[in-house]
Formats: sequence, structure tokens, C-alpha cells
Amino acid sequence: MRPAVFSASRLRQFLRRNRIATLPQLKQLLGTEADITVFRKLKELSYRTSYSHRGPFYTLDEIAAFDKRGLWSFDSVWFSRYGTLVATRGSLRYSGLGGLFRFRIGGHSPRAGQGTPAAVG
Repeated sequence: MRPAVFSASRLRQFLRRNRIATLPQLKQLLGTEADITVFRKLKELSYRTSYSHRGPFYTLDEIAAFDKRGLWSFDSVWFSRYGTLVATRGSLRYSGLGGLFRFRIGGHSPRAGQGTPAAVG
């Protein structure tokens, strides 16, 4: 039996139209149950994972328009040029923006229970 062929161009087209997506959305789009299939195709396209919302959102480097701090958001979902929240916080510390609370890195207001400094570093 011939293995299924999955197209990275379908992911690119979907993400250009929707800007961000979750893993279940991308799996459904490709018609696969395997996470690794999606990650292989995303890798071909150079992607980013959100640092907010516990990281379940994906976008492409070509879509993200990072500001001077290296941050970009879409529909309250935040992405960083530096990848993870820990790496972003470290980068901002060296650029003179250190000491920020976790909720301030993305510029959005804290929710209940988020008013403490980020325990990263």
C-alpha cells in the first residue's frame, strides 16, 4: 500500500487565510491523526508556536509581523521572535525591558491570579 502524501502548501494556504491555527485544526486539514505529520509539514514552512495560552497556536514566520520587541499578536494570541516565554523574557531583560510581569510582556491586562511576577528566569 502506498503511503499517504500530505502537502505543506495546504497548511500555508490555510494559515495565510486564518493567520493562526491549533494542532487539531491542522490535523483535520491534512486528514491525519498523527501530530508528527503536522510538525513535519510545519517545519518545511518555518513556523512559530504561541507563548500565550500555553502554546497551542501556530503561525508561519512569513505571517508574523514582529514589533521592535520581537512580539506579535493576533486575536489576543501572542508570538515571540525568540520562541518560548522564558527565552522572550530573557531577551527583554537584556534589552532593558526586564522586570516586567508575565502579563506585561504581551501588553495585555492580567486575569485573576496573574498579578505575580513570572517565575521564570
